Amino acid sequence: MMRRGSTGPDVVAWQAFLRSEGYTTIAADGVFGVATEIATRELQRARGLTPDGIVGPATLAAARGAAAPSSAPSSARYPVRLSAAGRALIKSFEGLRLTAYPDDGWSIGYGHHGATEGQTITQAEADRLFDADVARFERAVATAITRGTQWEFDALVSLAYNIGTDGFTRSTVLRRHNAGDTTGAADAILMWNQDNGRVLPVLERRREKERQIYLHGHDGSATPAPAAPSSRAMTALLVLAGAGLLWLRWR
Repeated sequence: MMRRGSTGPDVVAWQAFLRSEGYTTIAADGVFGVATEIATRELQRARGLTPDGIVGPATLAAARGAAAPSSAPSSARYPVRLSAAGRALIKSFEGLRLTAYPDDGWSIGYGHHGATEGQTITQAEADRLFDADVARFERAVATAITRGTQWEFDALVSLAYNIGTDGFTRSTVLRRHNAGDTTGAADAILMWNQDNGRVLPVLERRREKERQIYLHGHDGSATPAPAAPSSRAMTALLVLAGAGLLWLRWR
């Protein structure tokens, strides 16, 4: 049985398994620390086990018998990794909290579920948890979709990160996306604006940004600045202005 504070080759083996499941920022250093415990809790939750962070016989058996796909299909002809803009987008939505906060349980870092009350982490640990979560949702989305552009993938992973893999895989968004109904899928993103039956403005704003990114590759908030005239165009303008002044003077 392994838990926080355990050390040795068994811990190395468990950490290597976690890495194979997408928790790639977990170091296989043989020290069962906070990051390893959080990843273990998340894996237990996904396997339907009590998320106590302790690796006992039940956790080992469930992990061996119900491993998730390790990657998207090798023949995928669509993006399977978030762009830098997609990662920044999710971080901007989630915000950063280094102390656990109530969130249908307890969350920490960039919206990572599976924390415990009173738990604190460092910025580096928050980044590692975010990387592991992103890898898990990238894998879930890439496995579920059959087509897509980079910006569509970014928007879908952002949505899945917020509503969970179960919600995403059962969603109208995914069904319409795979059917090639881009407009319908974009509109369906807006449906996910409630928490316990109550519409939340923060979710409405997030869904609208995800919709814009899904359709256009950006959130629609930036207006491009007008291009400066070229030197040749500026010369022509000056010549025309001078001619106008001469015409007015001799008129």
